[in-house]
Amino acid sequence: VREDSVTLTPEGYERLKSELDRLRQSRLATIDEVKVARELGDLSENGDYHAARDALALIENQLAEVETKLRNAEIIEPSDSGEVEAGIPVLLRNETTGEVTRVIFVDSVEIAYTPGGVSLSSPLAQALLYLRVGEQGAMDNGQGEVVYTVMQVGDAT
Repeated sequence: VREDSVTLTPEGYERLKSELDRLRQSRLATIDEVKVARELGDLSENGDYHAARDALALIENQLAEVETKLRNAEIIEPSDSGEVEAGIPVLLRNETTGEVTRVIFVDSVEIAYTPGGVSLSSPLAQALLYLRVGEQGAMDNGQGEVVYTVMQVGDAT
């Protein structure tokens, strides 16, 4: 696995493609802003021109980042193995508190728009990936060991 590779659900891949399209449209609009601002005269004292150039540079960086992620994406197709896997909702019970939580382990790229999303590289994911219903995994939360029981893998049908 390459260091710059990302593991995406099919939904995450489509969201990233939509983000790429949005950035491309934004880039075109910003290029127009740069052209208009350039026509206003003296570039050394033209705040609109410099602001538009800065905005364009930011968009260019974001575009490059999204393009790299898409190019290096590994799209995961969740299976029906019954194991905790990336992209599959999981119900967990904290054995200390009894609290039941629904999580989905995803790449950090997807966390922001995945309700209950938890990074695949997190200690929780490392403790629970590939376990089955009824099995337990433990992780150190910095204050001691916490044991979780897998209650359900996948959405209830």
